[in-house]
Amino acid sequence: MTADETNPANHSDTSASVNASPDSTREENQTSSKIVPVKKKSERLFGLLLLGGIGVLVISFLITAYYLSFDKPTRTFHTPAALQSVTFSPDGKILVSGSADKTVRLWDPQTGALKQKWNTNESWITSIAFSPDGQTLAIGSDGNAILCDAQTGTLKQRLVGHDGNKSVAFSPDGKTLASGGDKTVKLWDTQTGALKQTLIGHDVWINSVAFSPDGKSLASGSSDKTVKLWDVQTGKLQKTLTGHTDWVNSVAFSPDGKTLASASQDETVKLWDVQTGALKQTLVGHTNIVQAVAFSPDGKTLASGGWEQSVKLWDVQTGALKRTLIGVGSVNSLAFSPDGKMLASGDFEVYLWEF
Repeated sequence: MTADETNPANHSDTSASVNASPDSTREENQTSSKIVPVKKKSERLFGLLLLGGIGVLVISFLITAYYLSFDKPTRTFHTPAALQSVTFSPDGKILVSGSADKTVRLWDPQTGALKQKWNTNESWITSIAFSPDGQTLAIGSDGNAILCDAQTGTLKQRLVGHDGNKSVAFSPDGKTLASGGDKTVKLWDTQTGALKQTLIGHDVWINSVAFSPDGKSLASGSSDKTVKLWDVQTGKLQKTLTGHTDWVNSVAFSPDGKTLASASQDETVKLWDVQTGALKQTLVGHTNIVQAVAFSPDGKTLASGGWEQSVKLWDVQTGALKRTLIGVGSVNSLAFSPDGKMLASGDFEVYLWEF
């Protein structure tokens, strides 16, 4: 027996070393088994986050590109003079513009081709409206209002009575034309040209008139900062809507007739409850005079525009701004196509967006 074998200390150390080895190995294996998966999971997590981040960026880019593609006009129609009014024919096949050079131009909205041009020999054209059957055009000017054949431009009636005319609108049945100008609204028989009624109540110039979809009410917006609702049958004033702090430049009924929109030089658009006259919402976002408002045919979107050289699209239900359309001059007039797929605006050009 050697000294090593008989030395208890040496035996104890050897035994301890031998006994410790399996435990140590197990601990190392356990530690190793814990560390390796965590590292792999971290790598996987990092990879997923990286791919997710790239995915979000790609989706954001595509969404942004999609919406920006609608920001600028699809087509621009060039005219030599300032435009005051644009409107679509009831079938949507013709877009009409009226301008300061006394001319009416008929455009193909699909191609931008100029189909016809008429000289009215009237004064500065301020407003244009199609009859519901598409056969007649009403044209308002700084002088008189006139009715013309929509196919040929032939004069049908000259409606004399205003000291200047700012706005014209047909009743839904086409039998009555409303015109607004010198503190008064006048209602005309479209077949005979006879004056049916004169609505008196505004203090100063009337800038815009609009019939309700059922034809029973008429709205007028004035430089006296008010909007008035009239009973068409009796000519009586129904309501006066107050709240704007500057001229009211444009009024429009929603397709269901329950809401009235008004645009003002106070840089706001207001939505009113037609039944009660209560203010429903004030749409804030313009930074200059608002000249025009128009509802989409489904009534879900309101377009507004003015001197800030953009058109804003609003959610009628919530009042939220949906989109701002750029690439235009000062907006004097707005019109949706009957199918809601196009929007036209006018200043020195006709701008057309497709949705």
